[in-house]
Amino acid sequence: MAGLFAATVLMLIVLPALLFYIFQEKIIFSPVHSRRRQLFAEHPERYRAVELIVHENVRLEGIVYEPEGKTEKSVLYFGGKEQDSVTMVAKLSMHHPTVRFIAFNYRGYGTSHGKPTEKSLYADALKVYDWAQSRYEKVSLMGYSLGSNIASYVASRRKVESIILVAAFDSALAMARLKFSLMPKMLMRCRLDTIHHVKSIKAPLYLYAATDDTVVPIEQARKIKGSVQNLSRYREISGYDHAELLFSPEMTKELSEVFEE
Repeated sequence: MAGLFAATVLMLIVLPALLFYIFQEKIIFSPVHSRRRQLFAEHPERYRAVELIVHENVRLEGIVYEPEGKTEKSVLYFGGKEQDSVTMVAKLSMHHPTVRFIAFNYRGYGTSHGKPTEKSLYADALKVYDWAQSRYEKVSLMGYSLGSNIASYVASRRKVESIILVAAFDSALAMARLKFSLMPKMLMRCRLDTIHHVKSIKAPLYLYAATDDTVVPIEQARKIKGSVQNLSRYREISGYDHAELLFSPEMTKELSEVFEE
């Protein structure tokens, strides 16, 4: 009987936790390369390909969208775990054509070199921000899902104009415990602790979440809200899941209002 109990514990708790520990980066990061970049080729005057060498033999691909008229609004976008951030600029610019958008793909994403890890993505994000700020001065950050964590890390260590978080999660541990409720903290090599970062952010922060999000439960956004120093706007949007929120009509309207401030 004791042997059966031990085997059950091994199968239901120990083994899944061990597998998660071993394959953690592959579970958390899902590099993609979208080739839907026809708009860039059709309008080279609007979309400028750039690159940034962040480490020896590590080059990140990027894109800058320049609106037709003059603008002081520059937004540095950090995408989700299954997003090609460079490609996302095309869609963002179509919804918000008067805003300058900048994005670089994380390591392993798109044609960027290297493999994504928490440490490397954080270090790269600071270099990306410094690159953007040196050229455009007033730079706001926008992060979606995984990108919300990366953006919040940058905003906690740099002086940014403002920061927009969409579909943000509490931490990697909180996300892991949605699937494995008894996940020990010691097994988390990747912290991705958004709440820890937002506590240090002094810039105006805009936080948006979907009440019907089954990937990142709404409770996580509510926890983040309680840790923000300078919350400019918080809204829970219903009727959309995790993947639909960013380009929903309600979210597009909200972002347009923020960009016009």
